[in-house]
Amino acid sequence: MFNLNIKKSISIILVFIVLILAGAFYLTRGMTWSSLEFVMIWVGAIIAMHVVITPLVISIVRARDQRKAAEEEAAKQQSGNISKD
Repeated sequence: MFNLNIKKSISIILVFIVLILAGAFYLTRGMTWSSLEFVMIWVGAIIAMHVVITPLVISIVRARDQRKAAEEEAAKQQSGNISKD
């Protein structure tokens, strides 16, 4: 379903997400949940994950749209060839 580049991108992004989460857990391991520093670290981690995930989602959607357009074009050409026969 996905080509090799998208699978590679997904793997790299998953590694980044795990690193972001591990870093956030490491930085907040001894903090109280109600401290402002704790909240800011987790807000930063969520923003960082959003920044990392967005390009992947865009590339997956573009690849899907290109595949659908190619399938529609092939269907149009095939139906045009059938009607000419």
